[in-house]
Amino acid sequence: MHLAFVDIAYGYTAGRPEQDTPLGGTTSALCFLARALRDAGISCTIFNKLTEPASAHGIQSLPLEMLTEERRNPAYTAFIFCGRWADWLVAHIAETAQAPLIAWMHESSFGGQLVPALPQFKGVAFVSDWQARVNQPYVPPGRKQAVIRNAMGPWYESMFAPETSITALKTPLAVYIGATPRGLLHLPGIWPQIHAACPELELRIFANPAPTADPGQNAAFAAQLRAMPGVSHVGMAGQPRLAAALQQASFYLAPNPFPETSCIALIESMSAGLCCITTARAALPETAHGFAALLPVAAADDPHIFTQPLDHTEFAAVATRIIQDRLRSPAGWEERLRAQVSFFQHHYRWRDRVAPWTDFVNACAAK
Repeated sequence: MHLAFVDIAYGYTAGRPEQDTPLGGTTSALCFLARALRDAGISCTIFNKLTEPASAHGIQSLPLEMLTEERRNPAYTAFIFCGRWADWLVAHIAETAQAPLIAWMHESSFGGQLVPALPQFKGVAFVSDWQARVNQPYVPPGRKQAVIRNAMGPWYESMFAPETSITALKTPLAVYIGATPRGLLHLPGIWPQIHAACPELELRIFANPAPTADPGQNAAFAAQLRAMPGVSHVGMAGQPRLAAALQQASFYLAPNPFPETSCIALIESMSAGLCCITTARAALPETAHGFAALLPVAAADDPHIFTQPLDHTEFAAVATRIIQDRLRSPAGWEERLRAQVSFFQHHYRWRDRVAPWTDFVNACAAK
């Protein structure tokens, strides 16, 4: 089996998650899945916006332009379009490809120029039941479908030895991780209330604040975040550096209004033994598996609304109660955090996604 992954958005190799300028969950998912497939003896090639061929972890990355020739290569078992695609490119590959074309859906809904539901796709792989459900009206009839979830990076798989106390390794540290729309915009209305009640708590922000396309407004928003008491703005961090921070952190704060399809930041925070406080938005309850505190949000199930009002006072009050209880009674949290970590370490490993992916590809390739 030889799988070709196509990403029209960025240029990178399978080693990109280790760098301090990672590209987000969709890119990390592709890199880690390709590495898990390679470990299982399955060949992978990544086509993306690199200008020259490169490789990492035994996986080659090629410029998108090479697809014109490679689409005819009979060695490929499938062409898998990751996250976003263009209708002309899909049609171009389908003209001469001898392998099925598969959409690996990461966005909240099909539509527009970047995520069209195209008849050339033989199958669609979703990352959550919620995403599959809300997109059923747009999937062309007769297409193969599967829900294959994302997973954690390798640094989270064995972060705590069985005999190690999770809470003993933790410090009074909260984190925000991810892009601006995932809740960063709401932190100025929430964090000062939390910090006033828990002045010993630090908030570390792993994000590049970019609420607009205007550099001046973005810089002003970043300055506003840094001016809040107890805040340390780190910026984007590579996976090893982020994992080291999460091993010491106690809380994950994400007042998230975004229609999440599968939140890898939440998966990894759960795996790292954090008390996670977020919203009941889209696939977040499904991802949390009952281990997170989920605050209500108005349009919880709407895949098209990307920002909306949140009750800052309620979010801050719930977060404060959890934070104070956890800091005052670490022994009382040890058992539940151990259960949380154990669940995610057993159910969210990339190597466990190899069999579902190969089974799905084989189903799509079947005549």
